Amino acid sequence: MTRTDKHSRKPVPLSGQLLLIGLLCATAGPALSQGQQTPSQQATRAVTRAEDVLRRPGEDDPRWHFAIGLVSNYSPEYSGSRKMGHAFAPAARISWRGYSISRSSVARASASHNRRVSETGLAGPLWHVDRFSFGLGLSINRGRDVDEEDLAKGLKPLRGTLIGRLRMRYDLTRTIQLQARLLGDVLGRQGGFEIPVGIGWSKPLGRKLLLSVDAGVTWANGNSMRNSYGIGEREHAASGLPLYDPGSGLREVGASVGLTGEPSPHWIWVARLSAVRLTGTAARSPIVKRHVMPSLLMGAAYRFSL
Repeated sequence: MTRTDKHSRKPVPLSGQLLLIGLLCATAGPALSQGQQTPSQQATRAVTRAEDVLRRPGEDDPRWHFAIGLVSNYSPEYSGSRKMGHAFAPAARISWRGYSISRSSVARASASHNRRVSETGLAGPLWHVDRFSFGLGLSINRGRDVDEEDLAKGLKPLRGTLIGRLRMRYDLTRTIQLQARLLGDVLGRQGGFEIPVGIGWSKPLGRKLLLSVDAGVTWANGNSMRNSYGIGEREHAASGLPLYDPGSGLREVGASVGLTGEPSPHWIWVARLSAVRLTGTAARSPIVKRHVMPSLLMGAAYRFSL
């Protein structure tokens, strides 16, 4: 999206058409539920322009916008796992005047029981004040059910809950943005709280191709760390791993590079390569078998408006 001195909004190929990235990032799974989200998108969640629809007075678009897509993701089976797995996900999103609702489901082909995780999210627009933008969101986190195989790995069950999101962005230049999110369990069922912070840069490569590069870090509180990397009495008995009670702190650093293409007004595709390195108490967890985790995401969507 291009910003003039009077802060008017002009259509620019791709930079204002990144609805698909929001779809694809949603398919990674609920925030604060380790094992259900792609680790490489935990650290880069703050800097991806997934819901980056700026809204200013007098710029309301009365149309309803729809997108239906399919994504494939190749990433570790859980954060810290040596095993890699494929995830396939259909997704849908409806947006109106900056507000959106999205629904996604993920089936990991490498899982023995091919379990499926679904998520529904609501998001408001990014309200614009000079170079600063902010918005709110809410998503349903359906928690995590574990079987004996999961317990043997040290993973723990999590109750379903609601995750609140405060999104903030500051435009350093027309192509470089600082972004941050506050993610928290509003019902207190998991007690997790996270702050991803990062920086993003984008550059059009012609009228129908956009290059984006992101880097970020994620801080998590003690409950979020324990949900993802802690070993309690039950997990200790099932896995034989030592008891582990991680505290709050910096959880991971990550970076990603992506291409987004718009071959026609209705079709859009994205490819993104990411990498995350676990740090601190997360990296020292007994369930973590490797610290650096790659991820490859590819997908496409059809968009239309009414």
